[in-house]
Amino acid sequence: MSETGTFEMGDIRLKKEGLISTPRGRGPNQMKTSFNLREDLDKIKILGKGATSKVWLATRKSTGEQLAVKELNAMADEDTRKMAINELQIANKHAAHAEHLVRFVDAYFDNDKICIAMEFADGGSFEDVIVRSKGGVPAVALGAITIQMMEGLQYLHREMHQVHRDLKPANVMITMKGVAKISDFGISKQLESTGAFAMTQVGTIAYMAPERFGGGQYDFLSDVWSVGIITLEAFTGEHPYKTLNFIAMSMAVCKQASPVAPAGTPPPIAEFVRLCLIKEHRGVNGRPQMRTLVNGAWMKEASRLNAHQETERYLRVQKGLPPLDG
Repeated sequence: MSETGTFEMGDIRLKKEGLISTPRGRGPNQMKTSFNLREDLDKIKILGKGATSKVWLATRKSTGEQLAVKELNAMADEDTRKMAINELQIANKHAAHAEHLVRFVDAYFDNDKICIAMEFADGGSFEDVIVRSKGGVPAVALGAITIQMMEGLQYLHREMHQVHRDLKPANVMITMKGVAKISDFGISKQLESTGAFAMTQVGTIAYMAPERFGGGQYDFLSDVWSVGIITLEAFTGEHPYKTLNFIAMSMAVCKQASPVAPAGTPPPIAEFVRLCLIKEHRGVNGRPQMRTLVNGAWMKEASRLNAHQETERYLRVQKGLPPLDG
């Protein structure tokens, strides 16, 4: 932080007027922004809060557009600040290119808070969808949401070389038009090549792959495990490890057989879950790459759907809204 009201860390400079990115070795590159965020936003209500952040629903006064604004205390520990800057850098890079990643709008610094404005997903999160499903999301709607989540992850992995590291239903946002978007990139880890590995133990343990317990090496395939747990939870309405503490979950995930889809699950979904939840993430018989899963029977079936329309149709049913025509 500086005395001029600017937050600086690495290549990022934040002012009240918005984000300034200064790549090393080049001159300043002011992001194009058509408004002063701090003055143009009217906070409506808190959407959620964590130990180090709050997320507000805000309205842009000049246009009426609704945004989700994440506030992080810049005076918090260095790891928290680094996560905020990481999220800014990732969000800024994909802002205009990825339909299934939450769109970044701008960021600013005010009253010792790093504020990140993102598009607001008015349909809520995948977690909300699962809770409202009361026993499991139907196969068609689940396929429509999952194929979009997979497309977002493929972009994150292939184009940005990022492992999400905290993929969970609460981090998959959905618009009322039926578009699913991955969010919350604060703890993503960049891997410069597909053969690279990361270390450290961060993220929500309920969706953590076996190789990540204990701080071991991991890569893009760790996100694949998270997809499997999310899919199983969504289809059954219950998390397979929901009642376990860290030690018990570590033992279950690392030492016990992987969870399987229950009897009666359509075979393509059951096979998708089985492949995602292979414990070994290396070798010929290890967990498959994202592209293998996308080319599997269930995702091929889902790709033939109008994913946005089927997701919107299910959201409207859940919320008691009039059905879509047709």
